[in-house]
Amino acid sequence: MRNKRKYMLAVVGASAVLLLQACGGGGDDGGGGGGSGGGSGGNTAPTNTTPDTTPGGNTGIYSAPFEAGAVARYLLVASNGLKSGPLDTHEQVDGAIVTINDNQLSGDDRAVLDVSGDATFALGSWGKGTVTTAQGAYTLTGSDGRDYHYVLYNGLQALPTSGSFACDAGTFTIPARISGTGPMQGSVSGEAQLAFDSGGAIVEGDIEVRASTFDGDNDLDTRISNPNAISFTDGANVKLADAGNGAYAVVGSYQVTAGDSVYLGTYRFLCK
Repeated sequence: MRNKRKYMLAVVGASAVLLLQACGGGGDDGGGGGGSGGGSGGNTAPTNTTPDTTPGGNTGIYSAPFEAGAVARYLLVASNGLKSGPLDTHEQVDGAIVTINDNQLSGDDRAVLDVSGDATFALGSWGKGTVTTAQGAYTLTGSDGRDYHYVLYNGLQALPTSGSFACDAGTFTIPARISGTGPMQGSVSGEAQLAFDSGGAIVEGDIEVRASTFDGDNDLDTRISNPNAISFTDGANVKLADAGNGAYAVVGSYQVTAGDSVYLGTYRFLCK
């Protein structure tokens, strides 16, 4: 287990997300290489911090609205699969994304959880309201385990051929239990490193989830040879993003087993 620079999220709310299935459409992202398997984490409980919360409304903090560039892309994880690809249109309200292409969250009681972002990305989860997609309309009650987790970002037009970048401690949606008997939500931490050579991008890192006395992790280790590919590792998927001003980001979703339970969320590491 690597020595992690912790970025922790508290156990709050009662929404959960259903199992990531690599069956979704909505995009043209191709595979970019595999990764190595993960294992169980240590037994040191992370220190949690609690985000600002408005009952029945959005949670989280953002610094600026997302600005879609020429290669804007998205990733959306829900009970009916994983969608990723070009971002054609989006709507953002007070930092919370409520429309992603033909996927929309509506309703007077709609709630977007774990909102974070700036001009280069937007991250969060749809926890309550009515979700409309190409497959139909669904009502999220806030406690039915059908949340949609998203990441919006600007992709790369080409991959550099050299350079190494240290990444920050990460930004995450709160891990939501999708199976098992553990707590409905857990805490999360992670680390990542990014380098480029003539063969593409090399990502190393992991994401650890802790739930009660149990923990587990996903390795992010992979090589990506296409600037807008999606690479699947041992439960996580990994994508590359342009973070502006010569910086990059590693983004995707994670699925971690802790004890007898499985937890799902999305993430973003800033690398510069």
